[in-house]
Amino acid sequence: MKGPKPRPAIDRFMEKVERSDDGCWNWRGAIKPNGYGVFSDEHRKQLHAHRFAYARFNGSIPDGTVIDHLCRNRRCVNPDHLEAVTTAVNLKRGEHPNMVAHAAGTCRRGHVLTTENSGVRRDGRLYCRACRNQRRRQTYHAN
Repeated sequence: MKGPKPRPAIDRFMEKVERSDDGCWNWRGAIKPNGYGVFSDEHRKQLHAHRFAYARFNGSIPDGTVIDHLCRNRRCVNPDHLEAVTTAVNLKRGEHPNMVAHAAGTCRRGHVLTTENSGVRRDGRLYCRACRNQRRRQTYHAN
């Protein structure tokens, strides 16, 4: 086959990494709208950059796990800042408004969740009685 020899994926990868003072390796390549970096490996398969970094430096990603950014920086590809965890653990550590509210002991609308003010759905998820009552009142008055 003619043409130049393809460059190793790790060399191409590290060219797109900028190390910062806080220890993060910020990805300077392509970024998806959700804030995660994108990289094409040696097989031209497109991956999240942090997943490539984890697999390259820490070993294969265990089945049933996702890669969590311990530094909370989606552009970080420092393998020391990445951990393979279950989706449930990743969500609990996350900064989504629902998870922040849950950790604070409130629903997403700010009602304090107590045993009197919360219930359990058939699928096992908790719900806020104050929010449920508010939705029911709105539905009743809308008809």
